[in-house]
Amino acid sequence: MKLVITMSRRFGTGASIIATELSKRLDIPVYDKAYIEEQLNDRMYESEAEAIRKLAEHPCIILGRCASDILKDKMNVLNIFVCADKEDRIRRIMDGIFRKCILTSCPCCFTPLLVKVRRTGKMQKNLTGSIGNKNVV
Repeated sequence: MKLVITMSRRFGTGASIIATELSKRLDIPVYDKAYIEEQLNDRMYESEAEAIRKLAEHPCIILGRCASDILKDKMNVLNIFVCADKEDRIRRIMDGIFRKCILTSCPCCFTPLLVKVRRTGKMQKNLTGSIGNKNVV
């Protein structure tokens, strides 16, 4: 059977990590937004829905992109929704931002974050200091 797994999720749940691990265990590819958009840019497909239907002709995992709705009439599709508590999602998102930006001294992602921190006054203890050449709080 050509098993196709669609994974829907809330932002910050770690679904991409789960999809990657599942992909390794089942030895099937994962297709996400970046891959599908690349195929569209290369003019491989005319629409995202067409790309998803074509990719689903072979065993795979499709992350997001409303794939569960697009493939709802297929019998070989397993739909998974990944959820997590709000606190866990916030922590995962913040960990990702800090890992990406602080470790690489990239201040790009912190502009919206700093605005929010200054407005709310929350988390200032954790963000006091400097990032790259930008002062924080």
